[in-house]
Amino acid sequence: MSTFLFLLPPSEGKRTGGNGENEVLSFPFPKPKTIACSASDKDLKCSGKRYAEALELNQKVGNTPTCSAIERYNGVMYHALDYPNLSQTGKVFFNKHFLILSGYYGLLKPQDRICNYKLPIATKGLYDFWGEKITKTLMELQPQLIISLLPHDYLKMLINKASKELRKSFGGKFVHLQFLDQEGKKLIHNSKSIKGERIKKLSEKAIQNQEDLMTFLQTSDEKLAMLNLLEKL
Repeated sequence: MSTFLFLLPPSEGKRTGGNGENEVLSFPFPKPKTIACSASDKDLKCSGKRYAEALELNQKVGNTPTCSAIERYNGVMYHALDYPNLSQTGKVFFNKHFLILSGYYGLLKPQDRICNYKLPIATKGLYDFWGEKITKTLMELQPQLIISLLPHDYLKMLINKASKELRKSFGGKFVHLQFLDQEGKKLIHNSKSIKGERIKKLSEKAIQNQEDLMTFLQTSDEKLAMLNLLEKL
């Protein structure tokens, strides 16, 4: 496995349909289907007809068309990343060094094939369901460096009481990146698109050396003053 790994969130926005018949998953996690199929309208952040459609979508996971995770997720960050137009070198780098955390699937590689679903990470019972499972799998991959680009709600899938002892035994380094504006404040406006653009640049550079990688991550540009590296694990 890669000596360094980036962790990305999925997106609420997802492409419908797909051209595959079966899921292809790199990590054999159990799925929280019961939670997904009994989630409240508040949990799924929709109501009425849209809520009924979301429940039906979750009930049919495993029996609906699939596509790669990088095709499925099409929110703002993924749109800015623009994976289809990366060079072949950029695609190889991204596929090797990036993993996506999903409330339904756990950990995904970009080319894993998944069904469409709707399951926000803060859905009742989901944190307890995942417990230490995702952290344990990450530790087993034995990366020297894990770099989180996760929002707080997804970071809680890793940093929780259930995984405390596992995290103590991790021999590598874990950092969480905060995007800061030119005044040194946490970036809020356009943060997802800027994050996607930075990932795109990183993938095209295909940096392999950790020292060069950290230098790139903390390099300013016209939109970003710096990245604040917070050790979290």
